[in-house]
Amino acid sequence: MTRNAKTKPVKARPKERTVKARTTPLAARTTMLALADELPGLLDERRMSLRALGRELDISQSHLSRILKPDESGRVASGELAGRIAKAIGLPEDYFPEFRAAIVHQAIDTDDELRDRFYRVVRRA
Repeated sequence: MTRNAKTKPVKARPKERTVKARTTPLAARTTMLALADELPGLLDERRMSLRALGRELDISQSHLSRILKPDESGRVASGELAGRIAKAIGLPEDYFPEFRAAIVHQAIDTDDELRDRFYRVVRRA
């Protein structure tokens, strides 16, 4: 407590607190949506066709089309291809979750200690 000029006790006002939004740089530049769900909208925004993307990546348009319909074809984009697609349309290589998952999978495959630590964490969940 503090005292005012007339020596009455006055409660001090609490300092105002500012709350910052909880966003991370990674969240701002990546998506949680699968490539098959996200890519059509991204191509529309850029007014880019699947054929043009295929030409840029040196991949057939039909291969890309099958990746966009995984339920029918059973094909999904590899992590490497997801990274190449992201870069081709001007996004960070790790934009799509398929790329990030491939990096995590590779790390777990090559590091026995990391694999076991990760297993213990997942097993507890």
